[in-house]
Parts: sequence; structure tokens; C-alpha cells
Amino acid sequence: MVDKIAFQSIGGVEGIYLSSSENPKYGTLLTDYGIFPTEVSQRIIKKFPKFTGHPISHTSNDIRLKYSTWLMGSIKDPYYRLDLRSIHNEFPEWIEGDNWFYLQGIIHERTSKIVSLKMQRNYWLNYTEEGISASINYLKIKNCPSNVRASQFWKFTVCFRDGFLHCLAGEKLADAPTTRKILKSWQIDPLHPSKSKDLLHKKPKMAIASPNSN
Repeated sequence: MVDKIAFQSIGGVEGIYLSSSENPKYGTLLTDYGIFPTEVSQRIIKKFPKFTGHPISHTSNDIRLKYSTWLMGSIKDPYYRLDLRSIHNEFPEWIEGDNWFYLQGIIHERTSKIVSLKMQRNYWLNYTEEGISASINYLKIKNCPSNVRASQFWKFTVCFRDGFLHCLAGEKLADAPTTRKILKSWQIDPLHPSKSKDLLHKKPKMAIASPNSN
């Protein structure tokens, strides 16, 4: 159980990146489904000229590109932000396309209309509690299965629709008591970095979200 459960937030986006004037590492991604505050990796900054012919800081960039990204929650509108990790000619086979995201996290809260999914860094070797606490964020998801309950560990595939993430499919990985045991076990026996690629490339098999979901 512990080996297959970990916090995950990865997906595919296609859009136009506009860097800030102060620092090209930070900017905005314009997509067909929203405008998102964005951070880009050094890998992308180095590779960007090969895809566009100009540096990422170019002020008139209008080229749509494909990226794999981490997705994080924000307390301010638009409630989501992106951390672009890699740039692609075509999405890797484990990403199903633009506006597709795979999430694993703990249900923080459920209301009649929305689920709040708690996300954070995993307990890798050499983790610090300060680093874990600073990484905590919450993703708002609509249309989740009706059996979602607080403190459970779930995985979802989601997409953006009308400004919010909407669940495409979901599966419970652990009930609340088991989730607490898993978190405690990670503090004693942290995950090894060698597992990161295995976690990243797993293809989720999940039930489609119920028509009666919120």
C-alpha cells in the first residue's frame, strides 16, 4: 500500500508563455482553458530557443508549445498555478494530451459542490518538516465521485472546465485510518528517490466519475 501511494500532480498543457520583465523564470501561460501564473524550470529556459528561435524572455512570444507541468493550488483567483517542468514536440505517452492532469492526494474537505484535495511534497530522503509545510497547497475539484470523504487518499484524472478542475475519473487508494498510518510511516521510513520515475509513469486505471457526483 505504501509503495503505490504518494502525492502526485502532473499533467500536460499547451499554450503561450509570457515571461515577466523582472525574471523570465516567472510569468503567465495563456491556454484555451485559462490564464495561469507560471514558473518554468531551468531545463525549459535552456531549451526554449531550440523550439522558438529566441530566448524565453522575448517580449513578443506568440508560439504555442507543449509542456509537462506540476499543478498547484492557490487561495487567489484563478486558484491554480503551474510549474512547467519539460518542453515537448509531442506529449510523452503517459500524458494523454493537453488539459489532462493526474493527481494523488488527501481529501481535505468536501462540500456539496467542490472537493479540496490536499497536496504537498513527498517524504523523500533528507526531507525537512519545514519544506513539507511550505509545500502544502489545495486543489479545488468539481464533479468528484459521491463516495469521496475527508481524510481519505484518492487519485483523480482531471481537466479544466469553466475555470475549475473537473474530475474525469477517480479511485480511493486508502481510507482515513490507513492514510494516517501511511503518513506516519513515511516520517519513519521516507520514500527513496529511485521510486520517483516509477510513480511518474504509472498509468492510472480508475472508475469514471459518477453522473450523480457534485
